[in-house]
Amino acid sequence: MALTNPMPMGPWKLTVYDQENFQGKRTKFTSACQNIMECGMDNIRSLKVECGAWVGYEHSSFCGQQFILERGDYPRWESWSGSNAYHIERLMSLRPICSANHKESKITVFERENFIGHQWEMTDDYPSLQAMGWPSNEIGSMQVQSGAWVCYQYPGYRGYQYIMECDHHGGEYKHYRGLPRSNLPSSVSPPSSAVRAIRPTPFLPPPHPPPLPPPLPHLHPFILIPSCPARPGPAQAERLVNSADVYSAFFID
Repeated sequence: MALTNPMPMGPWKLTVYDQENFQGKRTKFTSACQNIMECGMDNIRSLKVECGAWVGYEHSSFCGQQFILERGDYPRWESWSGSNAYHIERLMSLRPICSANHKESKITVFERENFIGHQWEMTDDYPSLQAMGWPSNEIGSMQVQSGAWVCYQYPGYRGYQYIMECDHHGGEYKHYRGLPRSNLPSSVSPPSSAVRAIRPTPFLPPPHPPPLPPPLPHLHPFILIPSCPARPGPAQAERLVNSADVYSAFFID
């Protein structure tokens, strides 16, 4: 029995399984589902997003913690819950993110509520706003001009997720209390550290910085100025230390 809510037609397709690693009973969705138990499933333990971007919810009726599901395979619950503030082993409702089909996404974030204070217009992903110069520890309000975005509680796309869509609330989120966070703990802090666009294609977090190259062998510190091509002797070194034209360098044996 297909139990999905009427929604605009779109390129959305998702298959869910009641066992890990894509085993057990399966059900396909092309539109929103308020309660997967009405489909004869007690839980979703793995899933495949074949087309479009989706959001899954901890509870039925689109309540509780949210999980962004972009195209790809999710063989177990850690695949969609691993980087969140607390781990959730269930998904009870889900829906497509219709506005994520935009080729271009734009959002303006404000330092304080009601679109006041310092503001940034963004069209790209930011794993850490503070590292890019954002002057506050929080985002007070947001305007989504196009597309769909997700803000995170912590840098590196970690913690609770807050989804903002241009086709919800007119794209305006005047304050933190207006963010979609139904049934989340009251102690959850506002989004403050990372923002990225939601797209139908898979999201790949930025790789870790490459390791530093190993140090060169047999390095000895010494004093060097342009007029001194060779290793200075003790007397010359003492004179150079007192000179204003001293540069740091290394002598390689």
